[in-house]
Amino acid sequence: MLAAACLSVLLVAPTMASAEEGPDGEPAEEPTERVAGDALAEARELLPATVRNVRVSSAAVDRAEAEIVALEQTILTNRARRDQAASDLERLAVEREELREERTSLRDRRHTAGQQAAQLRREQAQLAVAAYVGAGDPAPGLTLDSAEAMATGRQQVMMEAVDTTIRERLEIADGEVVAFAARITTTQEEIEAVVLTIDTTTRIRDEAIAELAIAEPELPRAQQRFADAFMTAPVAGADFPVVALDAYRSAADVINAEQAACNLSWSVLAGIGRVESRHGTYGGSSLRPDGTTTRRIIGIALDGSEGVMLIPDTDGGALDGDPIYDRAVGPMQFIPSTWRMVRRDGNGDGRMDPHNLYDAAAAAGAYLCRNHQRLDQPGPLNSALLSYNRSQSYVNTVLAHRRTYDNLGVG
Repeated sequence: MLAAACLSVLLVAPTMASAEEGPDGEPAEEPTERVAGDALAEARELLPATVRNVRVSSAAVDRAEAEIVALEQTILTNRARRDQAASDLERLAVEREELREERTSLRDRRHTAGQQAAQLRREQAQLAVAAYVGAGDPAPGLTLDSAEAMATGRQQVMMEAVDTTIRERLEIADGEVVAFAARITTTQEEIEAVVLTIDTTTRIRDEAIAELAIAEPELPRAQQRFADAFMTAPVAGADFPVVALDAYRSAADVINAEQAACNLSWSVLAGIGRVESRHGTYGGSSLRPDGTTTRRIIGIALDGSEGVMLIPDTDGGALDGDPIYDRAVGPMQFIPSTWRMVRRDGNGDGRMDPHNLYDAAAAAGAYLCRNHQRLDQPGPLNSALLSYNRSQSYVNTVLAHRRTYDNLGVG
């Protein structure tokens, strides 16, 4: 049996408070990919399907949405930076290696040209010695005949021709040495430029990875903050939050599935919740995203004083903290003995808690339908509500709130 009508009046609350890949091409471990499309849509997937499209008015929800959008943009931007930098580093590593190979080849060719020049200088020196030795004056008194003179002349012409060839080849070899040296210098400058670009690109990649290390794990937390803010946000035009709407709807759906003839409306449960505890907000309490009240809502002692029922303790104070008299507990204000009879696990968390609106609303639905059917009809509904609280004034107040909630268009 539930608390008396006077208890319901006393419990009406005030207005509800509102590794990357390095320059050497080493593979690196990348952060787990978490964003897959619209992160805000993913956040809404955390909400019960029945309330995802409910309109709310909440600055906290707006802030949570903005945070998700900003985080997703940060993640997408830094993934693009990271991936572009990784691609650039691959290309730069190849370019650097090609330049190093070219520099090695140029050094080899310069060395070969230098060796050729040195060999030509030796040959030039030998030719000069031979020309000097062969060009001395004839012995005194010696007269050359015409044949000998012609042979000597031919030899001199040949030596001059060889000397000319050596000089030409030496000039080419020396030119190659100079040209290769210049190209080596240019290649070295290009290598240094590539190395500098690698360093800059590595910093860009590392900065992107560092940003992702912060933003990626923060996104699911932001999505959960959005879901929590949404569930505790007021339903537009209503005096209860989304979590209360979901608790009342869920309870009615479960009870009607179990007892098809009951035809219980969620708005009836909402009307009871409004009168009993202002939807779990009496005494400065509020509803958490899971439907549990932030403070335990405990009614007055049912000690038989004027206007109050007498109900001695039935649970050793386990639920209400009073070992002498029973007190109504939770957002739907069950006395301990009634809670034991109809208690439910309305949110499937494995617990039956009278201070959780999902559990309490499901228990209230079970109590109303326990001995009554066709609660979509005025007579049976009036009788069921009187069994919940034997006061016609209480029933009329619940029904008035029910009509208001039916007109919200959220059912």
